[in-house]
Amino acid sequence: MNLVRPRVSTWFLVAAVFGGFWLCSLREREEAYEASLAHRLLGPASEVAAAWQWVRVRSAMDDARMDTAYARAEFALDLAPRSTDGWSFLASKLAFDRASPYQQKNPELRTRWTQAALDLLLRGQEVAEHPEQLALTRGLVLVNVGDSEGAIPWEGGQAGAWQAAQLAFEEASDLDPGATEAWAQRAANLCLRLAAPQLEPDVEARLAALGAAFELLDEGARVVRDAGPLHFQKGLFAGFVGESADGAHWPGGRQELFKLAVSAFQRAQDLEFPLAKVAKEEAQEALDEALSIEPSKLPE
Repeated sequence: MNLVRPRVSTWFLVAAVFGGFWLCSLREREEAYEASLAHRLLGPASEVAAAWQWVRVRSAMDDARMDTAYARAEFALDLAPRSTDGWSFLASKLAFDRASPYQQKNPELRTRWTQAALDLLLRGQEVAEHPEQLALTRGLVLVNVGDSEGAIPWEGGQAGAWQAAQLAFEEASDLDPGATEAWAQRAANLCLRLAAPQLEPDVEARLAALGAAFELLDEGARVVRDAGPLHFQKGLFAGFVGESADGAHWPGGRQELFKLAVSAFQRAQDLEFPLAKVAKEEAQEALDEALSIEPSKLPE
């Protein structure tokens, strides 16, 4: 069985920044936030003006005029504060471009750019139409900090960054319980990062984290709009740990984890999740092999 460890999704980086702007009345906007001067002056046309301003932002970035680009981006956000994509786009540029070790050689400045991105996302959560998406982005930025292995210095180090990410993912799922991605990231961060051997040397604690991740995925599957990815992720976790050294310490041994994997993949297949059928077949092969190797543990 060759299960692939799930990768952190980065769909949010360029999500529809230059499209999908809609018009609505100034009165409706002011019910949700205190409109900026520019927005009050332009009224419904502010959304169209913001879309054009984002085009100018990209033009400045293409010419490496970053200060001009950021100034234009701030103006675009003033014009259309409820644009979730605008906040996410600018914060992602700060966190993943300006704070990148490939662009910024000074570690202290990497930290400052990352913190600026997080502060920007918190500002956006106060006014954006989809604050849960910005909370999710905050979590992914903090995951990136931990994954940098010290390249972006952070208070509390790698564990501190991943713990802060977990809180952000929890906030995202609380704001929108139906969002599949938030639940998936919560479970992945808990199981694959916070309970990784370099942070948690105790095998029993790692297995307890795996059990907690299973519970999160089950809880999420009951409320999300698309449960297929969560069932599939549960199968991946079960199969991954079943093939690891920790699997032998799970109650019932590796075969119980492979049974969980088969069951989870079957649920994902029932919901027509891609690759679930193939994954279930591989998990079944691993289960059959485990049963043949451990005949003394065959179910009665």
